[in-house]
Amino acid sequence: VEIYEQGGVHIHFGNSNWDMRVRKNILLNQYLMSDWLQATQPKHRRKNKWAIPLTFKRLRGRLVPITYEEFKGNVERSPNERQLTQNVVNGDRYREINITNTRQPTWEWRFPQGNIEVDTNVNMVRLIDKLIQVSKVGVLGDDNLTINGMKEWMGVDLYTFWRNRIYD
Repeated sequence: VEIYEQGGVHIHFGNSNWDMRVRKNILLNQYLMSDWLQATQPKHRRKNKWAIPLTFKRLRGRLVPITYEEFKGNVERSPNERQLTQNVVNGDRYREINITNTRQPTWEWRFPQGNIEVDTNVNMVRLIDKLIQVSKVGVLGDDNLTINGMKEWMGVDLYTFWRNRIYD
């Protein structure tokens, strides 16, 4: 975890043991959870140009929504990481997940809300880790995106922490 005064929180997870299916599942699950994850951030920091949600794409200099079907198609037609980087984020590292990192074998989750609260940062790492672990099994289904479903795969304590953060 790296915290920058001006750059927010960056959390790196090593990806050297993820095959392409896991990488694709992570991106699909991140898309599915994106609105919920954005809600954990203050309103003025959402859809930040330094951490654009996967639910948006750049089109002629503007951010426009991308449907899950289109996003999933971009992910699924990518046979390797290079194509994944091109098809999904168009080589743009300023996404909520930076998958363009070539200096080290990591993917970087970018949260524009700079935060020095230890419990918030620890729980952000825990949440991403849970998302990765779920992605090793598959893609979240509709039942996993309900309140009870999120409590099940996240754990009640982690879900409650973030739900309370959203309410704050």
